[in-house]
Amino acid sequence: MRMQRGFRDKLEKYADTNNDLTVNMSVNGSAEYDFCCFGVDTAGKLSDDRYMIFYNQTHSPQNEIVYSSAGKTCSYTLRLSALPSSIVRLVFTVSIDGAQTMHDISSHTIEIKQGQNTIADMQLSGNDFQAEKAVISLEIYKKDVWRFAAVASGFNGGLGDLLREFGGEEASSDSVPVQQSAPSYGSPMPMQQETPSYGSPMPTQQSAPSYGSPMPMQQEAPSYGSPMPTQQSAPSYGSPMPTQQSAPSYGSPIPMQQEAPSYGSPMPMQQEAPSYGSPMPTQQSAPSYGSPMPTQQSAPSYGSPMPMQQEAPSYGSPMPMQQSAPSYGSYNSPAPSPTSRQGQPKVSLEKKLQAGAPKLVSLAKPLQLELEKRDLQNCVARVALVLDISASMTDRYQDGTVQEIVNKTLPLAVQFDDDGQLDFWIFAKKPKRMDPVTMSNYDSSVPVNWHDVMKELKYSNNEPAVMELVIKEYKNTTLPAYVLFITDGDVMLEGPITKLITKSSKLPIFWQFVGVGGYKYGVLEHLDSMEGRYVDNANFFALDDFKSVSNQELYSRLLNEFPSWLNAIRQNGMI
Repeated sequence: MRMQRGFRDKLEKYADTNNDLTVNMSVNGSAEYDFCCFGVDTAGKLSDDRYMIFYNQTHSPQNEIVYSSAGKTCSYTLRLSALPSSIVRLVFTVSIDGAQTMHDISSHTIEIKQGQNTIADMQLSGNDFQAEKAVISLEIYKKDVWRFAAVASGFNGGLGDLLREFGGEEASSDSVPVQQSAPSYGSPMPMQQETPSYGSPMPTQQSAPSYGSPMPMQQEAPSYGSPMPTQQSAPSYGSPMPTQQSAPSYGSPIPMQQEAPSYGSPMPMQQEAPSYGSPMPTQQSAPSYGSPMPTQQSAPSYGSPMPMQQEAPSYGSPMPMQQSAPSYGSYNSPAPSPTSRQGQPKVSLEKKLQAGAPKLVSLAKPLQLELEKRDLQNCVARVALVLDISASMTDRYQDGTVQEIVNKTLPLAVQFDDDGQLDFWIFAKKPKRMDPVTMSNYDSSVPVNWHDVMKELKYSNNEPAVMELVIKEYKNTTLPAYVLFITDGDVMLEGPITKLITKSSKLPIFWQFVGVGGYKYGVLEHLDSMEGRYVDNANFFALDDFKSVSNQELYSRLLNEFPSWLNAIRQNGMI
């Protein structure tokens, strides 16, 4: 079977995973090429350096992985059933030693074999790459059963970037001495030398204990959690800091001389605890900074302080009856009953679906419940769906998951947008805008010839290309835009994605990323700690099976951070 970049499937469909398998790799080009297999844990890290298999360490401890090479080719013999439970992914890589890039190669071939039978292979050329100097060619990983993925993408920074991806570093003559580096959380303390870097000689039996074994007696490295010797400047994670340092270790109590309570702790008793992000109140409920205190007769506009005779409601709770402040995200002046942006009475979601898409009417109630919890019944917004159509999504197009995603997203557009249209893009290496999804065409909006479209758009992932189109569409909108972005992982272009999310944080665009049955979501898993944004404008969660989660739970997660973003953009005058 010929694989395309991004292809993924269960290995057991094609081979007996209890018997030996072989992975062969070759590169034709004028540079020097180094092959390596990383056996990594559930965190994607090389927690046991004995499972880094390359020319200088040709086999794992029990010969579960055995390496051989000849010139610009290599072969790995694998016994998957013998691997320890801590090793859940084998990552097969090639890197260039020299000034050339993978764009300069003539060809790169990867194949999986069992005996004489070729299970799958992939043929690549220099035109498939740009400035990469290190490439992840193939992955064999365990997710309930053993699976394989044709990755064929990598890092411009070369071997150094590749090693850092898996928690290591290159050997160099000026490497930092081991006593100055902090070991990773929960790992055994280092000895005279760190985990051997790629290309460095392997330690002898006398200098390296087996993984997880106690430290030799003559070593003074403390056990995990004990204080570090004073000559070392970096304690293990979670241990107390040496006394001569003033910064406490992560998670330790705040020094006594500091009066600031930790995040989330109750405020001093004379003050009420404000909702997160609001100004600290005085003994009275405090209005927004600089605004006059409203009288009980005035109905404050959204975001202004509450009247003094009543406490400010908690974030997301319904407004008191005597007030007409609009709900989060509403667009027009407040009205006593739900209205559309034209001011006409708003037809209920259930009635709209009953009239236009009766097959979807069962989705109305669970969505309505979540809207009421977040006070979003009157929200008016643009809604968009962005769908991955890379080769690794093949199973999800075949089994109907993609159609299910469209079905369950459309009610959001019907509820939020008076025209009831769901803006729709698909993407692989290239993006493509599709016709809007409506109640009249939703069941045919996923192209019947999706496989041809997948081929047209070049199979692999390129999230930034489609994100640029979405930003261009909504950059001048006067309404908030809710963008549901579906991917199954292999997110590699972290820098450009970060730049675009940061750029769009000054626009009324909210990105709700959802992972469907994939892995390696990269930067999307770290959105909460992304710095440099004007407002927090993105959220991510992953689902193993989009179709199996209950409708109410799905809508709860889809709408979880949307109200707080609406609040932030209104406070900042962005709409």
